[in-house]
Amino acid sequence: MKRMLRIWAPLKLFIATLLLSSVAFGHGSHGPDLTEHKNNPEYKKALAHREDLIKLSSEMHAQSMKMASDLQLLPKTGYIERDFAQLLIQQHQAAAEMAELGLKYGKNSELRGIAEKISEQRRSDIQKLKEWLRDHRNISPR
Repeated sequence: MKRMLRIWAPLKLFIATLLLSSVAFGHGSHGPDLTEHKNNPEYKKALAHREDLIKLSSEMHAQSMKMASDLQLLPKTGYIERDFAQLLIQQHQAAAEMAELGLKYGKNSELRGIAEKISEQRRSDIQKLKEWLRDHRNISPR
């Protein structure tokens, strides 16, 4: 399973980058071939979009690797509820950070609004989970 996770994240990033770069440059059936029109404003816009896409993909990949590493390093207490809460905190943190990448690179106001709500909600959930952990420090295993 761990090996599958190590392979899947880079593979997913590679496929997404290939697909999105082919869309941005018109290879295939997703748009005009802009590579022949380097002075065309649409080409320049697609090029800028591609550069942002590369940055976004790189940051998302780094974040995915960090989350996987953090999850592996997370100490297991043997108390299901505490371990579950800790895992949720890690996953919510990753979701909030990914939503913030959407805010950093996104241009669409509707998607930016969704990303903002996701980030706020996940951070609120993290606070609740931390409070729960604090209030249940002495929970015993079942």
